[in-house]
Amino acid sequence: MKLHTISIFIKDAFHNILINKAMSVATIFTLAAGLFLFGLTSALTLNVFSITETLEKDFTLSVFIDETLETEDINEIGLEIQKLSQVESIEFVSKEDAYDSFKETWGDTEILDGINDGSILRNSYKITLTDLSLSKELVAELEEIEGIAKVSRLEDEMSTFVNISNKIQVGTLIITIILALLAMLIMTNTVNMSISARKREINIMKYVGATDWYIRWPFIIEGMLIGLISSFLSWMLLSYIYGAVLKSIGSYNEMLGLIPKTQAMPTLTLIIIGTGLVLGSIASIFSVRNHLKV
Repeated sequence: MKLHTISIFIKDAFHNILINKAMSVATIFTLAAGLFLFGLTSALTLNVFSITETLEKDFTLSVFIDETLETEDINEIGLEIQKLSQVESIEFVSKEDAYDSFKETWGDTEILDGINDGSILRNSYKITLTDLSLSKELVAELEEIEGIAKVSRLEDEMSTFVNISNKIQVGTLIITIILALLAMLIMTNTVNMSISARKREINIMKYVGATDWYIRWPFIIEGMLIGLISSFLSWMLLSYIYGAVLKSIGSYNEMLGLIPKTQAMPTLTLIIIGTGLVLGSIASIFSVRNHLKV
């Protein structure tokens, strides 16, 4: 396609938008509303995955070491644990550290009376898993290592967490897809109404010998322009609301694992603008196709 022809199509697209102001404005705001909802659920989906990942990292398994073992043997057990494929990382927790942690949590209460200075506690390793669904398999392998006195069994809790997080992730993805399809339907209907109003113009172009694609391109570019403008409007609103929500949550952002605005908006910008351009062009293609048969 020649550059001169492309410039003509772009001029025609802008001309059509300006001539049909009322319909163009209605289409822009209708699509912007759909794209905003789509962007909102996309932001929710991204944060659900981020929160799940944060919780998975915080979910650890504790392995208690036989109290009769020497430091060298304890280190050897740590190396064996680290070699297991299900293990992301390990952290050694001495019995003194465990006592300090108990004391920090419970304070000077009767619960600590029988613990004294922590000498009756055991040294342990805190394990972070590569995947929580592998906890049962990991526990079985840990129990085979000589020198491990006890493994904290949290398979049920981990399994419940994995099931809930998977359902939330799938649910948000389904909602996002539904809203994308809804935005597509809205765009198709509004563009179809706009093109129907110009059916006479299409018929004249057909009668004078214009090819189908020559007729299609101005409408496709028009749809992309409308999609781009709608994307920009929805992006501004989403950016403001996302920032406001994070600001209202304040210091809990990092604890919850929410994605900072500076990191989230570039991804959401690509999603919204890309969706707007695709929806605008596809809706125009489908809509103008029905009017090409004279």
